Amino acid sequence: IESTHVSKADDTEEVVLPIQSDEGLSEKILEQVLDPRRHTFSLETLRSYNHNGNFSPVSGESLADGAVFSAFLEGFERRFLSFAMEKNFDILWYTDKKSLYLFVNTKTVSKDSYSAVMSQSYFEITQLYARRLQGGKSRGRQERPSGSWEVYGAGDGPTPDQDSAIVPITKLSSPPSSDQNHLSKYLKEHSVHMNGVRKALGCEFQKPKSKKKKNTATFTLRFLGKVDKKEMSKVDLTDLMAAPDAVSFVAEEREGQDICFPSSKNKPLVRPSIMHLENRNELSSFTGDENVETSWSNPLFNDIPEGVRLLSILASARRNDHAIFFSPPNGNRNNLYIRTEISQGQTKIANRWKRFGNYGTGPVYTAENSVVAAAVSKEGSTEIFGVAANALEIKGGGLKVEYLTLLPPGRPFVLLVFLCFGSRPFGYFRENILAASLDWIEQGEIELGLGRGDKKDLKSRISSAIHFDKTSRSMGETLVPFVDKIKELCRIFDGINDLPCIPWDLDADPFLFPEEQQESEFRRFPRKAMQNEEKKD
Repeated sequence: IESTHVSKADDTEEVVLPIQSDEGLSEKILEQVLDPRRHTFSLETLRSYNHNGNFSPVSGESLADGAVFSAFLEGFERRFLSFAMEKNFDILWYTDKKSLYLFVNTKTVSKDSYSAVMSQSYFEITQLYARRLQGGKSRGRQERPSGSWEVYGAGDGPTPDQDSAIVPITKLSSPPSSDQNHLSKYLKEHSVHMNGVRKALGCEFQKPKSKKKKNTATFTLRFLGKVDKKEMSKVDLTDLMAAPDAVSFVAEEREGQDICFPSSKNKPLVRPSIMHLENRNELSSFTGDENVETSWSNPLFNDIPEGVRLLSILASARRNDHAIFFSPPNGNRNNLYIRTEISQGQTKIANRWKRFGNYGTGPVYTAENSVVAAAVSKEGSTEIFGVAANALEIKGGGLKVEYLTLLPPGRPFVLLVFLCFGSRPFGYFRENILAASLDWIEQGEIELGLGRGDKKDLKSRISSAIHFDKTSRSMGETLVPFVDKIKELCRIFDGINDLPCIPWDLDADPFLFPEEQQESEFRRFPRKAMQNEEKKD
């Protein structure tokens, strides 16, 4: 089976879990599940305010007229971007009657962070730059947020390479045929949960509701993230809309929280050398100073923080309700528990796996409390494959599996496993196994955006795996160890994903070869030796 949850490049920075609870959580409440000595995390409160308002153009013209509205938006966009730069918003958007225009401060937000937005629709991309205007003798809007920044296109001014104070802005314009309501809703729900985004701002203009109010334009301003009600004053609003009669009021207030897990290596709570002791509560967290050979010092891959996996398991364990129930703090007798919903996209485990390759397309259902099923590789090869000890076929091509074992991530390891034992992960329609294997590996590199691996080394390993399969077919069925084959198999996998695969001293192992058989011909020619023994009898 293989995991369908493939991490992005920005997962190496930190993992942010959006949560929504009956009442605000505190770090003390989260410590009912997360151990602060082992799980480094922080809790951030996010707010959202919707400002509904209206204004009339100074010219008295109707914004229902397309030409008048387009002229208004041209000036509005400059003021909107200036206000956002001054107030340190990371992402902002506005909608007209046809399209949505998204602006991203790429100085704080990487392309990988907003790639999910780009998958929602086709966007035309334009590069813009912003710089703060120098103060002069003139006073008024030029010294206030809506006029204190200048925005210009590529080639019309300096770039960040020439002046570090210049802010690069990526503008994404959706086509008129797009569903701007869907895009606006998506940004409202997901924008502040993107890595690098702490404040987001949206503006939506509505059509006049009646002919009597055709000269009045209505709008909704959405402030999201680490914001407060003082983000926009009355003067800021009139500057932004270029209308002295512009008014607005707070129509909706909501509050949410994010649990942030910084990028850090997972580590045991106690030192590996004393894990067998019963009294562990008084022991400090393992710092990695001890030179102890354990799985902690040589992990299979760089996993997401353990705290994220722990919360994923707890929330996924509730089949029909993806939430965690915490005990309320002492003295709170109003509620028996605090119900907390967690983002399903990042933490729902039940539908994260699927059948591997050409062996079926149905979903794979794992145990909700499986620690292994919650694993995510966030560096290098991010594809994860596993094998299950028990599997139950389900109608429709699905599987219910138990007792998962993870393989080293990436395609080279699983490819060599298949080839060593006579199978092909890419199907049986290709006669040239070597070429088909390299194509399958290259396809995975392209899909995940990975650099090209060492093809010469991979060709050698593939050829060795095919040879191992052919020569293993004549070993017979005698239950004795084949030392040469064990060593050959280890050489094929040694160094894959920088993981060692070196056999122990097989020749002198008393458990494999009792002392009386150390020099016996059973070691090298077990089948021939058995035949000789039968002839003697």
